[in-house]
Amino acid sequence: MPHPQYNKDNYPVFIVNNGNWDIYANRDRTYCAAIPTEEAARNGCNATHFGDARYVRVTLGVDVSK
Repeated sequence: MPHPQYNKDNYPVFIVNNGNWDIYANRDRTYCAAIPTEEAARNGCNATHFGDARYVRVTLGVDVSK
């Protein structure tokens, strides 16, 4: 079952995969969420907040604005 806040409806822009999670941004690409892959969700991983665009750029080296 999707998380009530951190889900693909609220964060529709796929950014990058990071291990068990796919990182998605909200529509204006300001904030990000870590949403587990299907396999990871089956293994118990949960969706969560993943910071803002700057945090993603610093920690993962990915520019969210593109």
